[in-house]
Amino acid sequence: MYLVMDFETRSRVDLSEVSYQRYAADPSTDIMCIGLKWEGRPASVFVPTHGAVLDGRTRPIEVMEAIRIGCPIVVHNRTFEENIYYHICVLRFGWPEIHPDQWHDTMASCSYYAVPRSLEKAGKALGLTAQKMIVTPEFSEEEEPEPKPEGKRKRKPKKEKPKSRHVLKQVCKPRVWSAPSIAKWIREGNREEDLPIRWWDDKPRLHALYEYCKADVESQDELYRTLGPLPPARLAEWRLDCRINSRGLPVDWPSLHTVSSITGDSLSWYNDRVRKLTATPAYPEGMIQTLNQNRKILDWIEMMGTSMTSLDKAAVIDALALNNLSNPVREMLTIKQDAGKSSLGKLQTMLDQTDLDSRIRHSLVWHGAATGRKAGRGIQPQNIPNDCLKGEDLDEFYRALADIDPAGKLQELSARIDRSLPDLVSGALRSFICAEPGKKFLISDLSNIETRNLAWVSGCRLLTEAFATGQCPYKQFAGMIYNIPDPQNAIDKKAKERVLGKVSVLALGYSMGADKFQITAAGPLYQIQLGMTQANEIKDLYRRTYYEVPAYWASCEEAFREAITNRTTVQNGRVSFGCNGTWGWIVLPSGRPIWFYRPQVARRPNRFREGSLTSQIVYMGIDSVTKQWRERSTYGGSIVESICQGMAGCLLQEICFRSEAAGYPVVLTVHDEIVSEVPEHYPVEPFHQIVKTRPAWCLDLPIECETHEAKRYGK
Repeated sequence: MYLVMDFETRSRVDLSEVSYQRYAADPSTDIMCIGLKWEGRPASVFVPTHGAVLDGRTRPIEVMEAIRIGCPIVVHNRTFEENIYYHICVLRFGWPEIHPDQWHDTMASCSYYAVPRSLEKAGKALGLTAQKMIVTPEFSEEEEPEPKPEGKRKRKPKKEKPKSRHVLKQVCKPRVWSAPSIAKWIREGNREEDLPIRWWDDKPRLHALYEYCKADVESQDELYRTLGPLPPARLAEWRLDCRINSRGLPVDWPSLHTVSSITGDSLSWYNDRVRKLTATPAYPEGMIQTLNQNRKILDWIEMMGTSMTSLDKAAVIDALALNNLSNPVREMLTIKQDAGKSSLGKLQTMLDQTDLDSRIRHSLVWHGAATGRKAGRGIQPQNIPNDCLKGEDLDEFYRALADIDPAGKLQELSARIDRSLPDLVSGALRSFICAEPGKKFLISDLSNIETRNLAWVSGCRLLTEAFATGQCPYKQFAGMIYNIPDPQNAIDKKAKERVLGKVSVLALGYSMGADKFQITAAGPLYQIQLGMTQANEIKDLYRRTYYEVPAYWASCEEAFREAITNRTTVQNGRVSFGCNGTWGWIVLPSGRPIWFYRPQVARRPNRFREGSLTSQIVYMGIDSVTKQWRERSTYGGSIVESICQGMAGCLLQEICFRSEAAGYPVVLTVHDEIVSEVPEHYPVEPFHQIVKTRPAWCLDLPIECETHEAKRYGK
């Protein structure tokens, strides 16, 4: 028997702005009710503050006894529920602690099966009978009456028309005090910061909240019964991921706080520049006051003779590449680009997400991608900029922060190395992740792992030989493009030829067409301009040279089509494909499956030939751009890409297990990189060997890695 549990809470603290731990530990955070549902029984709601059970027979004593004997606890989003349970139920109410192995998370199951992670969207996608309650009763939001003025009759407050608002936004967030009430409070000799918290806590609203909570546990229960518990191997992976997330990332809080105050000033400086730039006789203070007024900025740009429809990062880069921009428009876009650096937002997120012990927790999402790779949340460690400050520049950055005038010193550094202040912050972001005193990071990166996986799984002879003999495959292919006889010695690591070889090998391995290849090569990462003829020639050269790879695309697509059509299992080399009607799957060499919901072979519009149809493999999945649940299609190259990325995820997961077992605790994984925080006396070599060790399922895979130690995280 298992117990489904769900907490509804309220707090003065905004959960979107702080970590789960800080939210749960805040004195103002309280549990409004707990939804409870035993396997096979109706749902009930327990209200801890009232000590009462509503429309159910479950008593807290039953729950506590079940916890003591090891009953499985099913939740949706363990991270939040565990923090609430520990900080409130355990520390305040004296309830027993829940052992980490008792937790089961339906959100983790959703991630594993590649369905939407939210309870609402998962219920809709899977067509569950019990759906999360979205429509709630309508309530008016009458404000308190203003204080009665001297000598005047008190007027009745005007009743606002009922507004349809989510009950959680009313019951679980503080009410706003009216200005007259605040003034009266201050006149009485009180401080504004001591205003008591006011809540929407009338009985109709509370009743709606309890019904909402009951609907949640009913939906969670059906979701758990539909997807089932995670298989043992995947459950072990998820539990390890929970331990890593709970361990957290150490950060240099003092430096982080100092830089934050300086960048806050810099944003004000940018806004001042915008106001001066857009000042006119009619608007002496500026037509635009702040950089976040995107609509006004677009109107101003059009008024200055340039048409733009967006101010996102890509649009600004494209516009600045034009030669016909007027100086004011160019200056505006440059300001927008500098101030809009994602690093500034990440800096604030780091501050918000740092717990009181100077560690950031729960920044990794287990099985965040359908292939099994981890994704990021909060600070998004996978997306921290790569253009890191290094060597003396990084040392000077931290010397500047220790100065009595850090802002001035940073400006000097900015001028010396010709990087704007946002660029400096961007370059230092990784380094704010800093090992605790007496400890260091061991950082290891699996080299070219996806290309190695592709060579191994497809049986590509040339690529396999290159890796086996220690050659660079990028130089190998660059030599073929440019007809260079000895490319391994003739081409420098930073040469343009090697860069083209790199983008070719990485991009063309998954059946990318010439048009997209041209765009990819021209992107900010590679910055290589190719004509369409040249792009086509390189594409064709790749497919002729590494002919086993396109053959593998075709065989994988054929095998998956057969499995879907015949509802059977088809083996294709080291990988197998299967389908039972509801689910399709690819079983990787490690034994882990990649799931596809309701796959079918169907005729759909041909994106290469307007007005015609073509046979495609389609399934229901999450759009990688819009994040919406919709019909998607796949093909040979995309299938092979999923296989190679999935294998990389499996390798990294096994490395995490081996590292933990050997006493090298993991604190972070980013793509194909693993970071362990250890005492300073720990040697590097044992960790390097742990990462290099091949699992039993790929003993002949040519794995290589680069390992180093550092006090601060960086590239």
